Formats: sequence, structure tokens, C-alpha cells
Amino acid sequence: MSIEFVVLAAGSATRMEGASKLSQQIGDRNIVGSVIQNLQDAGAGKITVIYGDRWGLDDLQLPKHVIALRNANSEAGMGGSIALAVANLSPDTERVLVALGDMPLVKPETLSLLILKSASGHANIWAPTFQGKRGHPVIFARCWFEKLAKLDGDQGGAMLFGNEKAQVEYIEVNDSGVLLDIDTPEDLSKVLANIKPS
Repeated sequence: MSIEFVVLAAGSATRMEGASKLSQQIGDRNIVGSVIQNLQDAGAGKITVIYGDRWGLDDLQLPKHVIALRNANSEAGMGGSIALAVANLSPDTERVLVALGDMPLVKPETLSLLILKSASGHANIWAPTFQGKRGHPVIFARCWFEKLAKLDGDQGGAMLFGNEKAQVEYIEVNDSGVLLDIDTPEDLSKVLANIKPS
């Protein structure tokens, strides 16, 4: 299995005013379900969702085929969630795509492009940009798995961009969804406004 897909969904979402933000509906799916569907539409195989204790699996309502791993220390930050995900990758995995569970507007074609670019092997980190601003998700090559598996606290994969061994390919896309995450009710309203009626 050359690439696996990880969705980080363990945040406490304290700025959402008490609501379970990832279970909020956008269209016919909840937020994290939309992220998962976009990955599937891009051809994703094994998808692992990292969840925490504040909301739990019942709130997320994940599809049955998705692997769910609980981060018992999710309040410490996303570093531990990334480490948990990487520690559970299949032995033959060469790359991992790390997506955020609160970014449901990333287009499947953007995800497909990232996956395709990462298969070229000309870099070891691949990230989308929109109008020059770096977004999500990010793909990391196997050479970073050891460092990713040691992350903790608020450390995220972004710290690797400044590493002297980093060979980053920035991929400019026509997709503002790579920058749009949902932290507040206002963010949710903005995302809903960006959804085209079917």
C-alpha cells in the first residue's frame, strides 16, 4: 500500500460554542463525513480517523469502512494524533496524506492532484497552495514517519517544512477549500455559503 489517508478529528472545538463541530451538517453529510467522502472520490483506499474523548464516535457517525483510532490525550494537541496515526500505518506504506477533519471543501480533484504529484518522488513533502498561501492536506514521504511518530503537544507536521532535509513541492490549485477550516459558528456559515446547490 503506497499511500494511506489520515483524518485528524480529535480537537476539542472549544470555539464552536459547545457544539460538536464535526457533526454539523453541510449538505447531506456532516463535516467530517464530507472530508471522508472527498477523499474517497479522489480514490483514497485505507482511511484512518483519529478521534478524541470530548465528542467520541457517536458524534462523528463515521462510515463503517473507516478505521477509527482514539487519542486518549487529545486535549494536549494535534501532535499526538499525528503520532498515533503514523504509528499505525501499514509496514509497506510509502506516503501518508494528513487531512484536517474540519476542512470539508477541499475538492476531490485537488486531492487527486496532490496524490498524483506525490507519486512522482521528486520531493518528500507535498502541499497545496491557493493564491500563494499554503493549505491542507499535506502528504509526507516515508522518510518523515519516524519524526512524525514522535510529535506531541501542539506540534504539527508543519514543523518539518523548515527542516534542512525537507524537499517541499508546493502545488498551486484553484481551490480556496484548502484554506477554509471550521472553528467557529461564523466559519461554518462561511463554509455553508460556499456550497453550491446540487
